[in-house]
Amino acid sequence: MNTFYKKTALIILALIILFGVGFGIFKISNDSKIKQEQYQAVFLRDGEVYFGKLQNTYGTYLSLNDVFYVKQTNTTENKNNESPLGQTDPQLIKRTDALHGPENTMQIKKSQVLYWENIREDSTIVKAILADQIKK
Repeated sequence: MNTFYKKTALIILALIILFGVGFGIFKISNDSKIKQEQYQAVFLRDGEVYFGKLQNTYGTYLSLNDVFYVKQTNTTENKNNESPLGQTDPQLIKRTDALHGPENTMQIKKSQVLYWENIREDSTIVKAILADQIKK
């Protein structure tokens, strides 16, 4: 084989290996930040926030499982003086309960994500999620 072809083949092989190793390191470094035993909050550019189990942080889409979100509801009645009229009460909604009946996995375009973070087990959101799971 010609020396030129050997050098070209070696350069191509080295680039493929370098790309593979670089992608592997990127994937490991990002995914290692996900605490698999905890829930994560994903904050989107449009102001929406979703809570669930983040599966990956690489590629074009993030995968979020066991998805919940908070919906603000206006209090229209003053029952037993518990809350003033017109006050908004946050309500945790499981995404599968939405009208269109989505599955329990959500693919989120990475370019729409401002940031994500792990949520502590003692947070109000996680306690509400765990209470919802016990309830069902």
